[in-house]
Amino acid sequence: YPTYHIKMSKKSSVPIPDSKGQASKSDGKRQSLMSKVDLKEKKRQKMMQRLKQMGDAEMEMNMDWKTVPGTIKPDDQLKLSEETLKEEITRILTAKNPQAPKNVVRFSFKDMKFKGVTSTEQTVSLYQQEGILLHIESDEGQRQLLRNEEGIISFSDTDLPVEVDSEEGEEAKETEEGGDEDEAEAGGEEEPEEADEPQKEEAEEQGEKEEEDQVEVDAAAPENQGKKSVAKKLANKFNFYERLSQTYNNPFRNKEIQTDPPARKVFTGQANQWVIYDAYEEDYEEQQREKERLNPRVIIGKKEVGGPFKKSAFAKKSNSVTDDVGLESLLKQARILERMVNQNIYDEVAEDFKYWEDASDEFKEHQASLLPLWKFGFDLAYRKHVTYLSWHPLYHDLFVATFGYYDFMMPTSGVICLFSLKNPSYPENYYVTTVGVTCAAFHPQFPSFLAVGFNDGNVAVYNIKTNSDLPIWKSSEASPKHADVVREVAWGENDIDNYKTFYSISNDGRLSLWTLRKKVSCVDVLKLVLTSKFQKAPDGTMVEALASGTAIAIHPVHQNIFIVGSEEGEIFKCNAMYTTKYVCSYYGHFGAVYSLMWNPLHKDIFISGSEDWTVRIWNQNRE
Repeated sequence: YPTYHIKMSKKSSVPIPDSKGQASKSDGKRQSLMSKVDLKEKKRQKMMQRLKQMGDAEMEMNMDWKTVPGTIKPDDQLKLSEETLKEEITRILTAKNPQAPKNVVRFSFKDMKFKGVTSTEQTVSLYQQEGILLHIESDEGQRQLLRNEEGIISFSDTDLPVEVDSEEGEEAKETEEGGDEDEAEAGGEEEPEEADEPQKEEAEEQGEKEEEDQVEVDAAAPENQGKKSVAKKLANKFNFYERLSQTYNNPFRNKEIQTDPPARKVFTGQANQWVIYDAYEEDYEEQQREKERLNPRVIIGKKEVGGPFKKSAFAKKSNSVTDDVGLESLLKQARILERMVNQNIYDEVAEDFKYWEDASDEFKEHQASLLPLWKFGFDLAYRKHVTYLSWHPLYHDLFVATFGYYDFMMPTSGVICLFSLKNPSYPENYYVTTVGVTCAAFHPQFPSFLAVGFNDGNVAVYNIKTNSDLPIWKSSEASPKHADVVREVAWGENDIDNYKTFYSISNDGRLSLWTLRKKVSCVDVLKLVLTSKFQKAPDGTMVEALASGTAIAIHPVHQNIFIVGSEEGEIFKCNAMYTTKYVCSYYGHFGAVYSLMWNPLHKDIFISGSEDWTVRIWNQNRE
């Protein structure tokens, strides 16, 4: 707060008596000035008084915690004796780490069991740093100080200890031991007492010279004490290990490496006809033993199952091995010879196939001549119905023909024949089945796979490359096969897992998708429901009737689109993505549709053949 100081001169405090009028004027001025001074003085005193009060209050507030007016005891306080109050009670303060683990168990290899740890470390290190400073009075500190003086120190034997290399100590020890041994040898070879006197005199003179030299060395010792010796560098405890604790490092040596020479053996022999024959006989017997080992015989009752066929008792026993060794090469040569004979026999037919034209076709309207060229037949297919024909996608002279029956009341076996235009007299390969075969189809990307359908609702896949007569995949009674005749099969795209799939259509009105895994699995894609017909159930309700599927054709570009023919003459367009209902239907035939095929050049055109003796061409965009 500001402090006001008023100074008044002595001259102005006393009025000057001039005249009356002047005195009165000066008195009035002096009184007004004094009144102003008095007011300011009063204000200053009030202000100082107020500041003093505020300061006293603040001083009292600050001294309240220091001044204790007296001990205030509550009424219910326990009264203790002086001895009890003077008794000392020991208190131990402990710190606990909240993050320390509890109930720690460790395995004791001594007792071979787990034991609990009673005490847990509660110390928490907030900061830790390893220093590099040494105490100046310690041995290491003294060595450091001496080493800093240009790397040279001087001290006597009584000074700080200096480490000595073990090799140098061993050398010094050996030197001392060597000197002791020399002295011992020298002492052992004592001169006899009858030595010559001149030699004794020379020894005494030499001893006197050595004493003089020793005196000179002792005199020069104080001078050499000021010289400094180089101290040995201390070994780093982190990188230095005792020699006894170190492993032995094998030295590197160059060694030439070479392989052992192959074993050699000198032998002589003859190679004639009977030696070769005996060798073949031994090899044949070894092959027969290997076959018997791989295909052991299982005796059931009086029959043998799984073993080789028994030879007839009247068959001539042959010891020759040439029957099996050259069979394959002989078969290949026989096929070539057969092709040459067939080419000579059917030469005119082959020329007519390529060059023949009927001159009378110019005078016929809407008619043409059909010339029969080849005729294919097989003895095992005699009196059987030809149920399906399909060309091979890779070899255009090869086709498959299936044989079965349409009279379902008299079932017979079926045959699958692979015919070639190069050999019409006999099939290239054939498979005999227990039931009639109704359809077949080659895989477009893997032409060796042949899918077939049977009269009993089963399907199978053959591999025509192998010599086996059994299919590689076949459905069974346990799988959800068709309940009626399989009319046609068609290969589709591989599924997501890259397994081969094909479709099949049957008279039971189901369109099924078969997947070839380790076993054949079946899924119903669509049921052919007739929108215009209903069937009456036994309980009286009307049920939608199913159409009998007869043919199927998959779109060449969009593999998920296909058309299906029925016995009612309807053609259904289906999509594999929508399995609940077909896309559209086509009406035009009055009999069963037996064949369907897409145009390979135009993706919207397909053709159909029906029982009503008509062939119709359709556009899929027009219903």
